Amino acid sequence: MDNATAARFWGKVQIGSPTDCWLWKPLGSVHGYGQFSSKGKTHLAHRFSYLLAKGPIEPGLTIDHLCRVRNCVNPTHLEAVTRAENLRRAQSWENGAAFQREKTHCSHGHPYAGENLRICKDGKRACRACNRRYSNESKARKRALNPLQPRPRKEVCKNGHAYATVGRTTNGGCKECAREALRRSRARAKAAQPQKVPDTHCRHGHEWNDENTYVSPGGLKACRVCHRDKSREWYRERAAERRAQAA
Repeated sequence: MDNATAARFWGKVQIGSPTDCWLWKPLGSVHGYGQFSSKGKTHLAHRFSYLLAKGPIEPGLTIDHLCRVRNCVNPTHLEAVTRAENLRRAQSWENGAAFQREKTHCSHGHPYAGENLRICKDGKRACRACNRRYSNESKARKRALNPLQPRPRKEVCKNGHAYATVGRTTNGGCKECAREALRRSRARAKAAQPQKVPDTHCRHGHEWNDENTYVSPGGLKACRVCHRDKSREWYRERAAERRAQAA
């Protein structure tokens, strides 16, 4: 067989490590088996791989997949056996798969049902209780080999404040750093507030100046014109009441 045909054949194979399945990349059309054409004749891909790697197939023998993967063409996974032996192996494989499918409990007695059942990516069933036990045992072994070392308690924060001087917050942080962060937050909030317009007149429109402004002993600012107007109004009301009583 010429090298060009062999190169064309292996170019259609997804080759991995010697122990892995070498999958036929083109889609197969004969019950999942790959096909390859050479010199006008169509061959099954796994039989052609056996011809390239191990030589001619003896009459009366068929090629059996040891890995049970039909589109695998790895020569190490192929064996020339009689048809009776091939059927016996296939029946044994199917019976073993049926035995696994009929299991209702794992080897430790946990049921394959409800919350205890987990379906793996490859479609196999797994027991969650056993997986948790395996995980806990693995973690215990790792802790025994690498026990946790207590970390030394820090005496100074990242900004250089000594905890013994400034103290610690409830979560173990630095109180001085917390106070500085609060000051910065208040400064940002104050800067974000709109600036107040200077107050140049009272609410009645009288200008605030030295003659019109009165500051009480308590520090409150008052308008003299508004105060005089209010006093006059109060005097008129009292006078009107006295005239009414006299009448």
